[in-house]
Amino acid sequence: MMLAADFPFLARIDTIAECAQAVRPDIGIAGRSTMITACRAAVAELAVACNNRGLLYRDLNKDRVAIKDFGEAVILAPEAVAL
Repeated sequence: MMLAADFPFLARIDTIAECAQAVRPDIGIAGRSTMITACRAAVAELAVACNNRGLLYRDLNKDRVAIKDFGEAVILAPEAVAL
């Protein structure tokens, strides 16, 4: 069961609304930069989670499912997972 705590980037959702309402461009840029960084980190975390789950499936000899997870990890963030 996934909890909101498993997705720390969701806590930053208020930033999206704040960016949309930003009157000064520098504030809007800073807010959007924070969102971009948070999303990239979340994708990397998801890639690592897929890779780690693939390792567990491999340990259970469920190779097809493991390969699917490894593939997903590589697609999401090839630099975040070691082959």
